[in-house]
Amino acid sequence: MSPSADSTAVPEARLFLLGTIHRDPRGEELLKRMLDRIGPTIVSVETSPYAVRFRMKHARRQLQLLDERLRLLAKKRNLEIESILQLEPFRNIRNQIALPFEFSASRDYAHSRSTTVVCTDDSESSKNKLPFLEELISMPNLEAMLRLAPRHPSESFENLRKQVAVRFHGKSAPWELILMDGDTSVEWNRRTDTMERKIRRLWARTKAASGGVLVHIGGWLHLGGEGFWPNLTRRLADLSPVAGFLDAKPSEKVFFTPIHRNV
Repeated sequence: MSPSADSTAVPEARLFLLGTIHRDPRGEELLKRMLDRIGPTIVSVETSPYAVRFRMKHARRQLQLLDERLRLLAKKRNLEIESILQLEPFRNIRNQIALPFEFSASRDYAHSRSTTVVCTDDSESSKNKLPFLEELISMPNLEAMLRLAPRHPSESFENLRKQVAVRFHGKSAPWELILMDGDTSVEWNRRTDTMERKIRRLWARTKAASGGVLVHIGGWLHLGGEGFWPNLTRRLADLSPVAGFLDAKPSEKVFFTPIHRNV
């Protein structure tokens, strides 16, 4: 893959780190397009094996319960069900229950190609979080969320994507990392350790295969910053990865080659 005159052309590389915004409504479409452009032989996804198994087992039932309870809530409040379904908190719940688009898009891409998809995140973190989905879709919680939900349209995802695209290339650590409390920081480091270890194993397989290309897909906080932030991009700098942000209208600087910084 050689760069062309197109400023958004995919650079020549064998290891890509592709940052996303989780629950991006256009994420699956954009990711499939980017995978077609890169042509990976192995795809690493920031979700855990446990999280995928859990959602495959429980998501259909939980989504059905959510729909039933929201319809009951609409009837109880004399509201149109469509008006409730469009509220951002309830759209977010649906996305949390479903398989992440990063996994489903990678799986769909791999079905028609000789591509391996590997879940590289930490299962222990998922085991601690996913049981709370049952509480999230409980009737008392849904009623509380409806009372508190803003009725005015939230900022469009297109604007959010533009803002994150700029922040992704920033050299100062984002406030989300700076303000992490102790427990969150411990979990962040455990997850980063797990993903780094698995990606390095996949990289060894990629190097052994003629023409192999490895893509890791994960949240933008884990992959931005050109090696200045304490994340996977800095940890994997010795592998000379090329990192990029999944953007609907890519700027001229879509990809960067991170440089390791001891900061």
